[in-house]
Parts: sequence; structure tokens; C-alpha cells
Amino acid sequence: MRLTPAFALGLALAGPAAAQTAPSDAGAKALAEELAVYFGTSAFEAKVVTVAPEGPGYRITFAPNAAIAPLLEPGTKVEIAPYSILAAERSDGNWDVSSKDPISAVFDVTIEGQRQTGDYKFQAGTFTGVYSPKLGVFLSGTASIPGATITASDPASDVTATFGAIGSESTAREVAGGAVDADIRQTMTGLKETVAVKLDPEAGTERANVDVAVADITSATTMAGLKSRALLDLWAFAVARADKDAIVKDQEILRGLLGTALPLWSKIDGATAFNDVNVTSAFGSFSAKSAKVRLAMDGISTSSGLSYGFDLAGLSAQSPMMPGWAASLMPRDASVTMKLEGADIETPLKRVIAEFDLSKDPALPEETSTDLLAGLSENPPRLLIEKSRLTSRDLDLTFEGQFLFSAAQPESNVTIEAKGLDKVISTLQAEAAKDPSVNEVVGMLALAQGFAKPLPEGRSQWIVSAKSDGSVILNGNQIVAPTPEADELNVDTPPTPAPTDENALPTEDPATEGDEPAPKTP
Repeated sequence: MRLTPAFALGLALAGPAAAQTAPSDAGAKALAEELAVYFGTSAFEAKVVTVAPEGPGYRITFAPNAAIAPLLEPGTKVEIAPYSILAAERSDGNWDVSSKDPISAVFDVTIEGQRQTGDYKFQAGTFTGVYSPKLGVFLSGTASIPGATITASDPASDVTATFGAIGSESTAREVAGGAVDADIRQTMTGLKETVAVKLDPEAGTERANVDVAVADITSATTMAGLKSRALLDLWAFAVARADKDAIVKDQEILRGLLGTALPLWSKIDGATAFNDVNVTSAFGSFSAKSAKVRLAMDGISTSSGLSYGFDLAGLSAQSPMMPGWAASLMPRDASVTMKLEGADIETPLKRVIAEFDLSKDPALPEETSTDLLAGLSENPPRLLIEKSRLTSRDLDLTFEGQFLFSAAQPESNVTIEAKGLDKVISTLQAEAAKDPSVNEVVGMLALAQGFAKPLPEGRSQWIVSAKSDGSVILNGNQIVAPTPEADELNVDTPPTPAPTDENALPTEDPATEGDEPAPKTP
């Protein structure tokens, strides 16, 4: 019988595999021994985890208070309610897992003289799923919770929050090499939160409330090529070796487990959307029809990447502290995507795994560390800003670019385009008649417009290139000369000429002679 915990729901759920037998005390004991591989024998000795036959399967109960209590200082309180699952073996070797327990935790602790309290309560819901011991994941899972409440307090603020219905669904399937592809979808409705900020904590009276309301939150995550089984084996290795000497003794086993776990996953892609967001405070209000956050991560490879982005729609803000002219520039919609590409993580990591010796200090030879740093410098990753956009009442702004990191100095190419700049400047000039301080903003915008290349449909463009020698080129014109240090480092190399139609960077569109406008003045 082989048992592994399912990281999909943390160590709260675990599922055995192997011979199907009727539930019994002997079976419960054997199951506990399998669980001890992942929780440690002390967890069972302290009754933190218990196993007992019940109905068609086994009741596995987690009661962490027994482990927490000895760690607490006098006068402090941390209590987590017991949580249990029922696991019943199926004829195919997988296990049906279910639970109907509520989830709750309270704490009252003092950290560096500051008292902090919290009370987390999730109503009794349901979870049903099918767990695969072979893969170490749930092949399917469905959970629902009617609602939840949270209260927390510290010297700076008091927080209360309520949630409506919470739900999740997940599926997983085996792919080549024993890896797993999985999909997880989660929903939450009716979030309401109040943060009472204590403006004078010592007095404890003056407060400024910030109220947050979100109609619903949805998230979706896909995982491709997840090495779940290998990751669980690494966890078991760590649990079985509580001290460094034991790890050093078995470091060859560790080396093999680390190699097997690579690349951890092929790709993880997730997005979370917040709909009908409203924030109000004494300083004003903010709302958004939708706000979405996107994150994607490649596994460990010779060309790993990381992508982050967000999309905002229907933004609105009102505040007595905002000047009237701000409405012209206040974003209404935004979409931004950034990517880190070409990061060779695999080559140095494999070398670290092959050469580490935990019995020595440092664990890596100095030569290896030096080589790894040199390799990173010779093959730096790229940061890309994909075509992104910000729009306000009067302005439509797009931008994109790339940044190459090197040991000497980063290089970058950025393209910015704007439509409506004339209208913004005109609006601000009218406001400046009532508020002379606005003239500073008008001057900066007019100066920027003066350096722009005019495009059709009233658009303005700036193509900016920063070179590794410290020079900066704007729309084909060098506006910052190379640094003296760069000149000294390249004394035998002739200076790179300013871009022309013949030698311009592919990402640039430098102006040809005669169509570069003279800078405008306010």
C-alpha cells in the first residue's frame, strides 16, 4: 500500500493506493504508517493525525493544536479546529475522498510588543474528489462553501470581511513521463471588507474606514507537465531526515531526486478576475467594472520565461483631493503585459545539482560559482513589454519595448505612441488660467510633444534606444553621449554611428532628413 499527500489541497488530504481490503483497525494502522512517510511519526505520536476505520473507508483527522500548543508563549492563543476527511478505496486503485467539515482558526498573539488577533471561519461545505496515489494528485475534485467571515486586529487597523459562496472544480490527467496536466477553476461571490485604519493608534479613537466590495472573483489555472510524483518524493525525503547530518549522509539520493523532479512543470498559466470592484474611503472612491491579473511561468529549461499582465476596464475615481484637470489624464482602461524571456535556468541548476557537496562550506566549489555568474552575464535574459495600452478621457497611449540585461550596462528599445496630446495640453492650458501650478505639467507635455515624430491620425511617436555604452537615441537623434567609462572600455573600438536609414536598429523607425520637427515650446 502506497500513500501520498495531495498538494492540490495541501497536506489536509492524502490518499492511499494498493490492495483493496475491508476497512479494519489493522488497515488503519497500516495507513497511518504510510501517512507517516509524509507527516512524520511524531505527528501520529502526538495525535496531530489520526486514522480510524469508518463505514466504507477510513476517517483521517488532522488536529494541529496538539503540535501548536507546546510552541506558544504564555498568554498567547492559536487554535485551529480539527478537520477530517473520509477516504474509501476504489476497485481501480484510486480513492474516493470527501469532507463536510467547517474550517476555523483563531489566534491572539503578541509580537514585539504588538498584539494581533484574528478569527477565520469558513462554513461547513462539501468536498468530493478522486485521488490517484500513482500520480499524487486529485483526478477530479469539487468543493463548495456557503460563506466565510474573517476578523483581524492589530495596532494599526481592524479588519472585517465576509464572503458569499465559494466553489472550486479541478481535473487532472496523466501525460508522458508520469507527469500531470491539470485544470483548476475557482469562484467567490459577494466579498465585502472594511479596514478601519487607526489614525492615532495610541489614542485608539480616530479611525478612517476603507470599504471594499467585489461582486465576484473567478480564477482559472492550467498546469502542464507537472512532476507531482517527483515533488512528493522530495517531500518524503525531507520529512524522513530531520537534521543536516542525515541529509548529508544521503545527499546522493537527494541529488537523484532533484534531477528527477526537473523541470518541475512545463508551464503554469493562471488568471484571476475581479468584477464590479468598489472602494470607498474618506479620501474618495474608486471603482472598476473588471480587473484581471495574468501570470504564466515556464518550467526549468534553457530558455525559461515568466509573463505577468493585468487588464483594467471601466475605471473611475472621485476625490475632493483630485484637481479638476486630472480627469483628462485619469485612466479609464488599461492593458499591460510584461515578459521575461530566454532565461537559462536549466544549465546552471543542473551543474549545481551535479557538483554540490553539503558536507563542505561552501557547498559549491568557488570555481563553479564563478562560472555560473559568468554564464549568466554572457547569456542574459530579455525583458519584453508587449504592446500595452492606457486610455483616458482625452489620451490614448500605447507602449512596447525590450530590455537586454548585461554585465556592463543594459540595452533597451522602447516605442511610445500617443493620440490626443493636443487636446490634453489645451485642457490643461485652460485650467492653468485658474491654477498657475498646472503650467509645469503643460510645459513638460509640450516639451515631450516637441521631440515626438508626428504620425497620421494625430498620433505622436517616440522611439528611444539606450545603448550599452550609455548613449541614448531618440527618434534617430543622439540626445545623450556615451559615458567616458564606456569610451575607455572600448578604446580600440570605433564609436557606433548614430542610426541612419542604412544602419538603424530593426525596432526603430528613425526620421529621415527633413521630416524631424523642431521642438515645440509651450
